[in-house]
Amino acid sequence: MTLGERICAQRTAHHLSQTDLADTLGVSRQSVSKWETDASVPDLDKLVKMCELFETSLDQLVRGAEPTADLSQPTVVIQRENSRRDVRTIIGLILIVFGLLCFMLVFFLKGWGLDDALVYSVPFWVWGWLTLRCKKHPVLACFWGTWGMYTGLLAFFLVAFGLSNPAVNLFIPPNLLMLSLLSAATAWIRKQGVDERKE
Repeated sequence: MTLGERICAQRTAHHLSQTDLADTLGVSRQSVSKWETDASVPDLDKLVKMCELFETSLDQLVRGAEPTADLSQPTVVIQRENSRRDVRTIIGLILIVFGLLCFMLVFFLKGWGLDDALVYSVPFWVWGWLTLRCKKHPVLACFWGTWGMYTGLLAFFLVAFGLSNPAVNLFIPPNLLMLSLLSAATAWIRKQGVDERKE
């Protein structure tokens, strides 16, 4: 919208004719007509008088009403991210403390060996660490961590007992199933992220 169009819009909004506006400003009706058709530009003092008459600012009359930026959305996004980070921190610390409690319960109170205490506590420490470190999809990261620990345990049994042990053969199918499910979940999450970026 040009300056002339804004003057015309304000004049008609205030139910003034070109003659009424011209009389108020002390100019001819032809001058008002030229302003509204953008054939000429009013002097600064006339613009100031029009602003007082139309009850608007000089900036709005000359430049037009600029849309105000919606600052609430970035604030909401930041607040949501902060709340997610707080939840991740709390859950991660709870998992680490729970792992520490498991270790103390098994090692000190039950009197079992260090290896038994670590078997019970290490998964919670890994889950807690992954939850604290991962900004996106910490649950999926915890499942990948579980698969990694499970695979490490399977590798230990393979080295220690060989493939002939039935217990080792019992571990292999669930490991492969878990790997395929985690791979599918990861691929789906990546696809969702790519689709969101395209939109």
